[in-house]
Amino acid sequence: MRENVIIKPEHNNLNDLLIILDAQDEAKMNLVRGNIPFLAFNVFDPLIVGIKTNPAMRGYDFLPECKENDTILKRGDNLGGADMLFNYIKTDLLPSLESEFGYFRTKAIIGWSLGGSFVSYLFIKDNDLFDAYIAISPNFEYDKFQFVELYNKFNFSAILNNKFLYMCIADEGRTISKDWEIGFDVISKIIKDSKIDKLHIVIENFSKTENHISIYPLGLRNALF
Repeated sequence: MRENVIIKPEHNNLNDLLIILDAQDEAKMNLVRGNIPFLAFNVFDPLIVGIKTNPAMRGYDFLPECKENDTILKRGDNLGGADMLFNYIKTDLLPSLESEFGYFRTKAIIGWSLGGSFVSYLFIKDNDLFDAYIAISPNFEYDKFQFVELYNKFNFSAILNNKFLYMCIADEGRTISKDWEIGFDVISKIIKDSKIDKLHIVIENFSKTENHISIYPLGLRNALF
C-alpha cells in the first residue's frame, strides 16, 4: 500500500491536479505548496498529490527493468519496478482521485533525478495520462542509455492531444557523470527533431549555473509558471 500526501487548493478549486514524486521529502512538498500562491496568481491552484517512495527503493520505483548485467553490478539488483508504479498511477491513483474529486481540467506530474527519469518513461509509456510531464535533471545514462533507445523507438506522431514536456539539466555532466549530460543531449535532440504540433517542448540547460540540488526550484518555477 502506497502512502500519499494530499494538499487541497487554497481556494477550493479542484480543476487541476499536480502529482509530485518523492513526497517523502518534505522540502519538495513545501517548496511546491509555498510557491504556487505567489507565482500562479490563482490561475493554477491545483490539488497537490505527493507519492511517497522509500529512499532506498527509488531505483526500483523509478527505473525500468535493466537489460545490461553491468547495470546490476553498478547499481545492485534493486531496480526495474517502474512499470509497477506506472500501473499504480494509471489504474489506482488517478481513478480514485477522479472518483473523489471529479474530473480534472489539467493533470501534471513532476519528478526530479530518478523521479525525472520516471516521468520521461511515463511520457512514452502512456502520454494520455497527463497533460504536462515535467522532468527535472532526469538520469538518462541508466543501463547504457536505455532511455535513448526507448526514445529512438517512440512514435511521436501517435501523440493525438496537446501535451507539454519540460526537461532541464544542471551540472551533472561535470559533477556526477559525463554520460548524464550525453544522454540528456541525445534525447533532447530526438524530442526536438520530432516536430510534432501537438507537443509543446521546453528543454533548458543550466549546467553553468545550477547543481543537482539547486535545479529543483528553478525547474519547478520555469515549468509550472
